[in-house]
Amino acid sequence: MPTIGSNSKPAYVYDAGTDTWIPIGPGEHTHDYSASNHDHNATYIAKTLTTTTGDIIYASAANTPARLGIGSTSQVLTVSDGVPVWAAASSGGMTLLSTTTMSGTSTTVSGIDTSYNQLVIQILDFYPSSNADFYFRLNNNSTANAYRFVTQSGDSGSPYPATAPQWFFDENAFYANATQKNVDSNALMYIVLPNYADTSTNKAAIFFTNWTNAGDNNQAIFTHGYVTETAAVTSILFSNNGTSASAGTIKIWGVK
Repeated sequence: MPTIGSNSKPAYVYDAGTDTWIPIGPGEHTHDYSASNHDHNATYIAKTLTTTTGDIIYASAANTPARLGIGSTSQVLTVSDGVPVWAAASSGGMTLLSTTTMSGTSTTVSGIDTSYNQLVIQILDFYPSSNADFYFRLNNNSTANAYRFVTQSGDSGSPYPATAPQWFFDENAFYANATQKNVDSNALMYIVLPNYADTSTNKAAIFFTNWTNAGDNNQAIFTHGYVTETAAVTSILFSNNGTSASAGTIKIWGVK
């Protein structure tokens, strides 16, 4: 005689293979999902295979599900011996280290990771509350001297000033935007510090910036130079030269 499960349900179906009435309908009931109890050869992965947020399920061999635990911050997913693994980014890989909103008369990004080969910095949509110059200073070292070679252009695309390109000597910071207007002009800056983690040599800088000056002229400069700062760069000060920032976002990437 077929047996009937003890769990009361609105209806039952008969399974001739097991000679059992199976409850169906609303309410709790269980099914055996093993391949042996199905006409097809399905394999189900138990949810208990993953134990930690960010775990990944992959095939360690044919028809063999396995768990890959979440990697650590800044690692990338790569392949080793035919299976996925987490590893440090290879040479040339960029890792976003920080995103900072500009505020006040200056914004300092500190605690910069020195395990990379160079830094790439992008500053977007920044402008001061009143017309002001803009500069950045490595490690806020105001006694180091900055030397830079500048090519600058105005609305017409011609060099500006007339003597450009030209050298600027003995400044205490890298000056970027000369008398930027206090309007949202979609100003941007792109900075590369190629040897920032070195502890024995001067620090080089290459940067491009575009802004609207106090005379409503669109200007752009391309600059390269160096500063007599031999310590590894672990902080960078960005300043509107005594004037508060109305807006701006600083993003810093480490490059292997």
